[in-house]
Amino acid sequence: MRIAFIVGHLPRRRELATGPFDAEWIVDNRDRIDPVVFADYQSDGTDLLEEAGVPINVSSKRTSLFADGTYQTAEEIQARLLLDLHLDTPFDAIIHDSVRSLDWSWHQPRLADLPRGVALGAGAVRDLRLVTADAGLFVTHGRRLWSATGPLATADFLVSDVDPAVYGLAGERMPPHYRLGETSPATPDAEVAGLVAVVAMSEDPAGLTTLVMRAAAAIPTDEETVFAVIHPDIPSQRETTRDMILDGLPAGLERQVRLAEPSSDGVAEGLLSLADVVVGARASDLAVAAVAEAASKVGSVVLEPDPTEVSMLTAEALAKARHEPPRLVPMDGPREEVVAQIDALEGEAAAVILHAPDAAPLAQRMWRLPGLSAAGLVLACDAGPHLGEAL
Repeated sequence: MRIAFIVGHLPRRRELATGPFDAEWIVDNRDRIDPVVFADYQSDGTDLLEEAGVPINVSSKRTSLFADGTYQTAEEIQARLLLDLHLDTPFDAIIHDSVRSLDWSWHQPRLADLPRGVALGAGAVRDLRLVTADAGLFVTHGRRLWSATGPLATADFLVSDVDPAVYGLAGERMPPHYRLGETSPATPDAEVAGLVAVVAMSEDPAGLTTLVMRAAAAIPTDEETVFAVIHPDIPSQRETTRDMILDGLPAGLERQVRLAEPSSDGVAEGLLSLADVVVGARASDLAVAAVAEAASKVGSVVLEPDPTEVSMLTAEALAKARHEPPRLVPMDGPREEVVAQIDALEGEAAAVILHAPDAAPLAQRMWRLPGLSAAGLVLACDAGPHLGEAL
């Protein structure tokens, strides 16, 4: 199976980045999936792929002027390169990470026939529960969180080693999902743990407040047990996630708690490698490759497990999802009458594209975009000048 991976930042395993794949996974599975990677940034992960001989294309991050006088964004150039590679040796699928998952067939329509998947875990998907539960975080990140849901609903499939509901994503319109890896959870020893790695990547404020106490109740511990809590430290208008964890601790337990943020500095990875047992707040925490590796050696407990059985990505042929095309409707008359036009069209089509007469070419391009009718609301905006992401 030949797959094009489109990512913003490609992490190394030591970064404990959420999502079903990292640089090491791509290298280890290159014979099985024949990967080609497109990344926005040069990183330790892209360096590893270059050393291993895996094809990697890092965006130039600038708009370029061509001989015919046209300008193309960095994303348009990457999309053209992907099309050239596809025409030379066809891909079986495209997989975006969930940070930026805009369909590149917007730039190159001949890519529209390729099944397009989104790998869950990175970006706003990781913080879904936290952002939606905190008014301050929602003011800051709500727009990007909302804009990420459209590409998920319009994808042909999702890639996740756990059910999307574990991230807080649920609904009738969710595409089918597949896993990339095998998790081999081991039963922890019955002895008292000296160091417990408590991993909480996608927890809500209420869960963070009780996290350490729930972990202590799940495994044998004593007054000397150290709890290394690994979580993203996200600031809101009132407090950070670190404050939420510390505020929920009973008196005297603070001295037993250490906090570390997953990153390339190696602190979280070091604590995880020294742990006697791993406790995941949710099943998605054990879907992180580095966490799964540690858990397979020392044993693990998941506070909220996921019993869902998910098929492997390579177990069956991937196919495009079938969606009815939207209906093009010119907006005639005052814009105050748009709501009445929408109400009159209810039930007549799977989706409707309302456009002003002078925007007919743009509407035609949107009409051809695969899966558009699966989105609840689509806004067509100017692309960013550097990475080309939709705003």
